[in-house]
Amino acid sequence: MSKKPEGSYRLAGGITVTDADLEADAQRFEAGECDGAWKVFPGRPPLVGEE
Repeated sequence: MSKKPEGSYRLAGGITVTDADLEADAQRFEAGECDGAWKVFPGRPPLVGEE
C-alpha cells in the first residue's frame, strides 16, 4: 500500500506534486504566465528555518 497522500503524484526523478500544484500551474498557463514546460532545478531547496 502506498504511503503518499491521496492527490499527490510522483514524477520522474522522485519529484512529487500535488493536485494543488497542478491546478496552480494550469492557472498560470491559462493566464499566459508560463509555457507549460516542467523544469527541474538541480539541488535541494532549503527547508523552512534552514540557512
